[in-house]
Amino acid sequence: MKWLIRAVVALGLIAGTVVIYRIMASPTVININTDNLIAKYNHPSLDTTIILIHFGIKTYAIPRNYLIHFALPDSPGKNGGFDLEVLLPNLLPRTEGIADQFVKAGPMSGLGNQVSVSVRELSEGPLSSKELFAPDRQLDNFLKKAGKSRNDSRGVGGGYRLYNVSDTRDVFTKDTPDGLLVFSCGKMEVAPVAICRVELPAETRHGNITISFDRKYLHQSVEIVSKIQMLLETFVRK
Repeated sequence: MKWLIRAVVALGLIAGTVVIYRIMASPTVININTDNLIAKYNHPSLDTTIILIHFGIKTYAIPRNYLIHFALPDSPGKNGGFDLEVLLPNLLPRTEGIADQFVKAGPMSGLGNQVSVSVRELSEGPLSSKELFAPDRQLDNFLKKAGKSRNDSRGVGGGYRLYNVSDTRDVFTKDTPDGLLVFSCGKMEVAPVAICRVELPAETRHGNITISFDRKYLHQSVEIVSKIQMLLETFVRK
């Protein structure tokens, strides 16, 4: 009989441990619904608490140390969404050992090995994000402003084509199995830092994703875009 009592007690302790673990392991839920709450979290952090962010039809469960910014959809002059930062090549977030490798924001700082990602819900308009940020539309807009055509380009290796659209900016394109990618990059010879950006439609009607990285990583840009898209998908709560 004693062995039975001991077994019951042991099972009770194990069950209690599981319950406690589940409670402790549950992600902190941050409802992005007040400016005061946002102000509390709008800065880089080493905290690894899981933050739930509702964006369109998806809920993202993102460790706090990836995130640097939130915004309310109805904040004056702002669009709802979130920003995150990671380090190449493995898209690592801030931790104590590598926190000093993340750059401080500033016009002269550049990005170094950092990739910055902005996910935004933009103001409603006649065009959906898939139409507004369609690669062909983006390229045509760049060329139209520069008074140039698609014939005004040259190959620069690796399947990339270069369009010289202004004295301070270049546009690169790359055909991929998933379609055309368009990268807008600052010119290295006229600026102390040169950053490339690519704009992608998000999975909401008026959402977009902006990925920014140092121009020295241009020839890895397709891989960077793919990795960021996969990273964002791993954060989606099923």
